[in-house]
Amino acid sequence: MSSSQAAAQAESDDVKQQRELAHDNLMGLLGQVDDVKEKMVENMEKMAERGEKLQELQDHSDAMTHNAAQLANKIAAQLPKDEK
Repeated sequence: MSSSQAAAQAESDDVKQQRELAHDNLMGLLGQVDDVKEKMVENMEKMAERGEKLQELQDHSDAMTHNAAQLANKIAAQLPKDEK
């Protein structure tokens, strides 16, 4: 093998190593992107569940407020006129 052939082979090996390194880096980044996407989906699901729970709490609160107002009106109606 001549020196020019050896140099070309060494350069070819360097290019192969660089491509393999770039490929490994790309695969690592794609794995990280997949992890981030998965975490985002989990967070969105948790946010939706929290929203549902908050709506349930709001509904219960509204019902309690309505019931309290009805009770207050009922008690007020039962009080003698001079105690109102």
